Amino acid sequence: MNLKNKLFEDVKFLYELERGAEIDERLFGKLSSRYGLSEEQKIAAKYLLDSSHSIANMEGRAGTGKTRSLRVVADYYKEKGCR
Repeated sequence: MNLKNKLFEDVKFLYELERGAEIDERLFGKLSSRYGLSEEQKIAAKYLLDSSHSIANMEGRAGTGKTRSLRVVADYYKEKGCR
């Protein structure tokens, strides 16, 4: 893919996020299963993926799955073509 097409795809992706594009449930399910997220961790990860938040915060005690949830979020964006 040339640079112009890559830039176009990135801008299109970000525009869809700003518009409130739906979370790809198939991809989210695959990633949350890969990392073994609990229901609470899934809720937290989806909150972070929700495009209506410009900035989001995740806090919790040690061992509650913050890093695991963030891995799902990071992998989700990678799978969607973001770097």
